[in-house]
Amino acid sequence: MKLGIKAKILGATGLVVMISLMLSGIWAYYYFQKIFKEKAIKDDAGKIDQIAQQMEYQIDDIRKYATSMIIIPEVQDFIKQSRYASYYEQLVSARRALGLMMNQLFLREYIHSAAVITISGSVWYTDLHTMPHDYFKSKLKESWYQRYLGKKDQFYFSDPYQISNYSRGTAAEPVISYIVQMHDVDQSEKINGRLFLNVFLSHFEKNILTNSKEYDAFYWVNQDGTIIYQRNSTPKDIRIEEVRSQIKASDEKTSVIENAKGYLILNHPLSNGWRLISFTSNRKMLQRINFIFIFFLCFTLISLAVIIVVVFPIILRITNPITELTEAMKQVASGNLDTSLQITSGDELETMANGFNRMVVDLKNHLAKSVEYERVKRKMEYDILLSQINPHFIYNVLDTVIYMARKKKDQDTVNLLGSFIRILQDGIKVGGDGLLTTVKQEVEMVNHYVTIQEYRYRGRFTMKWEVEETVVNLSIPRSLIQPLVENALYHGICPKDETGVIKVVIRRDREDLEIRVEDDGVGMEKGLIAKLLAGEPIYEPESRMRPIGIANIRDRIRYLYGKDYGLTIESTVGKGTVITVKLPMNSMGS
Repeated sequence: MKLGIKAKILGATGLVVMISLMLSGIWAYYYFQKIFKEKAIKDDAGKIDQIAQQMEYQIDDIRKYATSMIIIPEVQDFIKQSRYASYYEQLVSARRALGLMMNQLFLREYIHSAAVITISGSVWYTDLHTMPHDYFKSKLKESWYQRYLGKKDQFYFSDPYQISNYSRGTAAEPVISYIVQMHDVDQSEKINGRLFLNVFLSHFEKNILTNSKEYDAFYWVNQDGTIIYQRNSTPKDIRIEEVRSQIKASDEKTSVIENAKGYLILNHPLSNGWRLISFTSNRKMLQRINFIFIFFLCFTLISLAVIIVVVFPIILRITNPITELTEAMKQVASGNLDTSLQITSGDELETMANGFNRMVVDLKNHLAKSVEYERVKRKMEYDILLSQINPHFIYNVLDTVIYMARKKKDQDTVNLLGSFIRILQDGIKVGGDGLLTTVKQEVEMVNHYVTIQEYRYRGRFTMKWEVEETVVNLSIPRSLIQPLVENALYHGICPKDETGVIKVVIRRDREDLEIRVEDDGVGMEKGLIAKLLAGEPIYEPESRMRPIGIANIRDRIRYLYGKDYGLTIESTVGKGTVITVKLPMNSMGS
């Protein structure tokens, strides 16, 4: 009994369901791995929030402490006093105010020192006794203060810099200055100076160092993205440039950014713009869930082995015919219609293969019919295009004959009719080999046409030929040059008063045959050229003549030789027109 593909799929599905009970362990591993990872990230983010909250307390304490110093009456009087009777009086006032500030400083051990800039622009430092008078003024020339000058913040934490304080027995220590504008207590909108609270950098570092040991790397950056402090024990996993780029790309919220080596947690900005960033590598994450990984890895390997042993042969029996069918379809898509399949699986796949073989045969027959149909269609279209020229031409010839008859020039009429008959004989050769003619024969037909027109437009134009000897026996489309000469005569030479010249040049141009019809007539504007090439109807109000279809000639050339060939028109109003036809040499007999 032959089993259908449905039965085979059901049987394979049953086996997969049974095996999936074992494979559920893999799903459980990935599921719990995701949960553990999310929990680890959440815990890390929580720890950063705790560090940030502690720093926020420190920032708030510094702000409040600065406010308490600003509102001291003696300090207020000192900073807004712009003139003194003598330098001694100013020094006494400064020592009084700075002494009160020093008393306040002793209450906060994390404050290194303080300084003020008064309304008059003078700079005073709390360590008046041991430091030079202009010591802190010289510090204001450093980059940390210059960056502050470009800010408009009411309060600002500077970048770290070194400051000396001999009273503490240290030569230089890193500090961060808290800079705040000192407003007048009576006029809050008035700014009398600036206060600098110089905070030990270690005051913040202790908090960070104590609480960030669980991370592979930790960064503290200011509002400009400059790294103030970093603890990076794994420099190969994360680079400073990557930290800066992640800061610029993040928003104002806490964000987690993963990369191939771990994940960064960017804490939301503190009230002064500082941000805390931690990095945890994938190695450290795996260490947390290592036992789960080992367990599920072994479970997965055993399950995969069972699948290969049990399911693989079944999959092969089902997929091999499908693979053959797919390859056969690719062969047909590439143009090989001789492809056929031999599948004897005894199920729906065999039916599909037989249907595919019938489809290929039908497609092959259909393509053959389509090619023949297209050939006939193109032939009919070409005949129609060619036949469109004759009615217009015959009209003009008959008009000429009537004109000559009225003049009663019998011999001329005979000459005219003789040339006309030769042209008619050539024009009716449309079927079979009549589509083409040689350059020599086409030139002869055009000369017959010129003979006719010379009787009507006697002395109005001169015809010139430049034909290379090597091209006279080449084949070209019939009635190709005559319409172009006729256009040159009627619409180039006739509208002007003096005698004109029509010149036809036929020559080789590398791998092409070039036919160029030139006249020194009235020329055409660009808009008229576009209409001619587009095949739009063009009527001249003062004449019964209409332009011969330039688009008709172009379309015939494209039907015979493809879209790469056709004609171009170059014309200058008042100077003349040049129409150039390009035909392929390799498609012409010689």
